[in-house]
Amino acid sequence: LGRLEKYGAQKGDVFRIQTIGTFGTQGTTLNAGTKVPITNLPIYQIVGTIQEYGNGITVNERLLRLAPYEIEGQMVRQRLAEDYAKAFEVASIAELNTATTNLLNGGTYAGVTSHQIFGTYANGKLNLETLRRANRVVETANISGFGNDGEVVGFFHPLQIEDLLAETAAGGFQDVMKYQQLGIQKISDFEIGRVGRVRIVPSNFLTGTLEQASTGTVQTITGLIFGQNAALWAWAMDPIFRFDSDYEKDFSRVQALAWLAEATPRILIHENIIRLKTTVSANI
Repeated sequence: LGRLEKYGAQKGDVFRIQTIGTFGTQGTTLNAGTKVPITNLPIYQIVGTIQEYGNGITVNERLLRLAPYEIEGQMVRQRLAEDYAKAFEVASIAELNTATTNLLNGGTYAGVTSHQIFGTYANGKLNLETLRRANRVVETANISGFGNDGEVVGFFHPLQIEDLLAETAAGGFQDVMKYQQLGIQKISDFEIGRVGRVRIVPSNFLTGTLEQASTGTVQTITGLIFGQNAALWAWAMDPIFRFDSDYEKDFSRVQALAWLAEATPRILIHENIIRLKTTVSANI
């Protein structure tokens, strides 16, 4: 996501920024005697409140003596770094999931309403046709992408990825990808492919919902596809490590280390986000 520096702000402080949306209509040919069309340019005010994030661990002094502190300290910091990366991914996904503009469903049905649950369980899974429909939204909604190719990032749960990879028939996902992926540099070691401008990356931080369909209760998961300027993190304090050598005043026999940060995620342009809900073959 994008970055906005709000240094000097503190936890609980409210910030406001303005962002410009996309054109209401596209430019066109001007015939003789016709006026230049005037289209709507929406301006949004984004309001957010700085939140504090953090987590800590305690380490018994006996464990610290098993290895030089420099080595043990590096390992502890690495685990804490992994933890705050996960915390920010979870918070980012939660914010992106509040997008309200582009809502799609999995499956091969045409003309369905947003977030309608299909009567046929198997046809609601993530498949190649669903991703092609998502890519059409990327193109028709003029979603700005990343890099020279204008690619967008799609986060999908591993269960959705399993269903997608199970599409092995001729003309299915696996069949098409073996030709499309030649010479394409991955944006992540875990990326499994690209459909149009949509890069497909697994994320196990997406959550599922049990919903009622005509065939009974089904598990649904909403994947997220987003482009450039879709959202940002407003930072008041970058993640830092803090060491407490006098944890609980136990004569330093137990030491504690924590990471702390002050920031908050906010959507900038709802039109640059697609929420794609599918059923899956197994429950989370």
